[in-house]
Amino acid sequence: METIKKLLQNEILIWWFLPMLLFTSCSGYVPDFSGFGDTSVGGFGFEECVPIACEIEDVTKSGTWYISSFIHLNIDETKNFEAYHFIINWLFISAFNPKVEHDNFLGNWNIDWERGKEEYFLDDLYVIITFNFDNEFKDLNGVWDFSSYSENKIELYLVNKETGDIDYLTFNKI
Repeated sequence: METIKKLLQNEILIWWFLPMLLFTSCSGYVPDFSGFGDTSVGGFGFEECVPIACEIEDVTKSGTWYISSFIHLNIDETKNFEAYHFIINWLFISAFNPKVEHDNFLGNWNIDWERGKEEYFLDDLYVIITFNFDNEFKDLNGVWDFSSYSENKIELYLVNKETGDIDYLTFNKI
């Protein structure tokens, strides 16, 4: 039983550290994973990202984040995430509770943009967040537009195409 417990702990550590160890920069050599779909950085491929996307990726990977505000279906659900810290890089988002061992969730974080423009601005970018869990993290799933970003804050919004409601998600750096 102790051996199984150690193996599970190691597997959890691998999945927690993997996003931080792999793909931590949008510049330099990146391996070819062309068999995985789209061939852009934001689409899980590996062409060079547009400058503003690279800037945001550099900001997100430079620290640990928390959700300072989450308004979902016009309800403030920030409290559902107050125990969690987030590590974000250009391919993964990892949520962990620093006070509870094994309270970790790994999801996808993909910044993407419309191809073919000569110049890109913040409103040309979006991030796709996907957690495959049937808990509060599923409410973060979606295609989020950027409202603003700085070294310490990322503000996103998502428009529900059926109802027109707008969800708001804000990450702050710890």
